[in-house]
Amino acid sequence: MRTWRVGTITMGAALLFLGVFLLLIGVLDIDGTQVMMAWWPVLLIILGGEILVFLYLKKDEKASLKFDLLSIFFVGLIGTIGIGLSALTATGVLAKVTDTMNAEIRTEDLPAFNQTFDQGIKRVVIQAGEQPLTIEGSSGSALSIFGTYRADMMKGKSLISKSQDYVQSEKHGDTLYLTLKRPPAIIRPFDTSAELSATVVVPSKLMLEVEAGQQSISLKPRKMITNWTIHNGGDVSIQVSPKTDMTVYADHVESFGEAEGWVPAASKNTGDHSGSQSSAVLKIGKGTNSLSIDHSYSINIIHQN
Repeated sequence: MRTWRVGTITMGAALLFLGVFLLLIGVLDIDGTQVMMAWWPVLLIILGGEILVFLYLKKDEKASLKFDLLSIFFVGLIGTIGIGLSALTATGVLAKVTDTMNAEIRTEDLPAFNQTFDQGIKRVVIQAGEQPLTIEGSSGSALSIFGTYRADMMKGKSLISKSQDYVQSEKHGDTLYLTLKRPPAIIRPFDTSAELSATVVVPSKLMLEVEAGQQSISLKPRKMITNWTIHNGGDVSIQVSPKTDMTVYADHVESFGEAEGWVPAASKNTGDHSGSQSSAVLKIGKGTNSLSIDHSYSINIIHQN
């Protein structure tokens, strides 16, 4: 009595097809995932056909039907992989994973933001959010934002194509409100960070108020003719020159760096004198204009010639 081992022919066909497709993938640079999804159903057809052919040809003979378990396991493994790839493709997960793995970290320029002011605007309020910021005073009449951002990018496509992608501006009365948005980022298993490094050039004639969000702020007031206020900063650095004319008011600040001339003062919030010198005043030049910094970690004065 002859024994027919179902699965042997299918396994042979699987090895043949797999070898041919792997060869084509290497030679023709074909997408391997697409190949796996395309050819694995053929194995089920061959396996079913193998059983039907046996039943038809051996119906009048005494033959024993057995399954080659190793072959069936091998075919089932390939089929499972194919079904999994098909499911991931249908849900869009495979395309997302492929794009993410092909992403590259790049640094690109921010599209410039420019705002010319009319006579009605007297004040600018900036919500810095989670990004460090450099703010510089200017004798001009326009506010500008420029800089760079570093992030993962897929297929070389920029994540920020226009200024509205990273900054929102709204006018209300005599105040212009600017909100810096968190840069977009690709969701990855281990790293989703995107870094934005922006410089804001503010006309010196405008009052300025910044909500720093505990991030580092670098100030270059130059020739201030109005008052600036910084709330909730991290490390705040101030570049001053021999022509700088302002008074720095610090309230609830932990460290004042190595600058001399700080005088302990009463807190504006509590009215109590701070023995730990968390509230202090520093006069630079004649001290005509004021720079107020509150609830920040440190203030560092940098002297420029």
